[in-house]
Amino acid sequence: TTPKLTMDVNVHRLRFLKLNPKSILAMASTPTCTSDKSSPSPQRLAVSREGGAVELLSPQDRWVSVGTVPGVRGRDVDALVWVCGKHGNESASGGDMMSLDYDDQSHLIQNADEQRRLFGCSRDGTIFELDFAKKRHKSVMGSGGGGVFCLASLCSRGKCCCSGGKCGGYFAAGCEDGSVRIYRASSGEEGSFPELVSTLPSAGNAILSIAWVAGQSSNDDGGMGGSVLFAGVADGTIRRYDCNTSRVLGAISTGSVLNSSKDSTSVSYRWNSTLRMTVENRGLQEATKVWALAALSDGTVVSGDSLGHVQIWDGMSGTMTQTFDHNESGADVLCLAVSDDENKIFAGGIDPRVQCIQRQCLPPSSGNNQESTPVRKWINAQANRKHTHDVKALAICHKATSQGSNELLVSGSVDTRICMYSAGDFRSSRPKIWYNWPSVSPVSISRKQRVLAVTRDDRVDLYRLEAPPSVNSVTNMRPEARDETKCFLKSLHIK
Repeated sequence: TTPKLTMDVNVHRLRFLKLNPKSILAMASTPTCTSDKSSPSPQRLAVSREGGAVELLSPQDRWVSVGTVPGVRGRDVDALVWVCGKHGNESASGGDMMSLDYDDQSHLIQNADEQRRLFGCSRDGTIFELDFAKKRHKSVMGSGGGGVFCLASLCSRGKCCCSGGKCGGYFAAGCEDGSVRIYRASSGEEGSFPELVSTLPSAGNAILSIAWVAGQSSNDDGGMGGSVLFAGVADGTIRRYDCNTSRVLGAISTGSVLNSSKDSTSVSYRWNSTLRMTVENRGLQEATKVWALAALSDGTVVSGDSLGHVQIWDGMSGTMTQTFDHNESGADVLCLAVSDDENKIFAGGIDPRVQCIQRQCLPPSSGNNQESTPVRKWINAQANRKHTHDVKALAICHKATSQGSNELLVSGSVDTRICMYSAGDFRSSRPKIWYNWPSVSPVSISRKQRVLAVTRDDRVDLYRLEAPPSVNSVTNMRPEARDETKCFLKSLHIK
């Protein structure tokens, strides 16, 4: 038999790389922007890390990174939100995307990705769009209300606000001056910025969290008409704002013609503050901070505050119906997530555990009773501790399997790891952990010059590898440690 070919190589083991992964600040999953169920859009998960970098993960491809945007110095991305932008070619459907090759489905994925646009904000007062194609922040603009703490859109709950019509592309920003500003995404062209549509009445203190429920009006207004917005304020209150729509026949002008069409109509949106809910402070002088909010379709509002409480509210009357302790130490609850059927609430905060609060099932006899619907209480179902540090972000994702779509809960923590749980079987399923391995290698090498470049956060370090010894066999090679200071050449600092 012919012997196998062998090759003698030198292996350099680097001990001075010192890779420092960054903690997770925010996460947001993409909404479904197409009404054609035969060609579902692929799911994406945007993850913001400390330092400003944002990466785009694909749950279907074992959570591989499909896009990155490097961070800007001094600008952490504190919140992320997806909106539906321009519509792709809806005729490019052809059965199950899982059965296609990558080359065949790449144009479908590209069309689906072009429909969804990602916006971010920072506490330095800027709002911007994240462009993964050019790896940059574009359409950077000031909020006009100080630092921006939170973002929300009508497409935040995994579905587009207008499945059959045209999405309005609206998103709301909670500002430091106590105002909620509503923007409409621009066309996406170079030099265009989000358009300020409405400014809600000021709450007097910083807006820390927002939950937005689309209205039941026609699809031509993008879901804005009749929508309800809940805002968590730093003074320990939750404010409700209702959007009223009015139409004016013909154009209203102040001397110049705005619209030449005779049958044109102008839509006006007016926001009213209709309800105020006060969160308890246990006699403390400092007001309770409402860090997280979630609103359900039946009018239920869920809040997470700085006292470690997850509270259930009646969004119509403003009364608190139930309260749960997230942790024993009373640490802050920072994030909330709601399952698609709205029967499970997930909470995370300054504690490694992820808590599941589940709604009780209806009794079998209540299905035939049409006169009264029994009240379904919430119960503390289960908690998992797969993280080692605080949980900063939660998101609901979907992953296609042979049996259908699997609903997943994804958590991000200060320990830089991403954990996945089965949202439908949170009690008995075992969570999976994905570590923060960089999608792009920080090491590059010049073979001819034998120079090694290591990319750091603020600099690039250059090292020179010594020439290999002239040996005839691998058996003559011996491991030999090299001094890092002798291999080091210089550092190139990035300003």
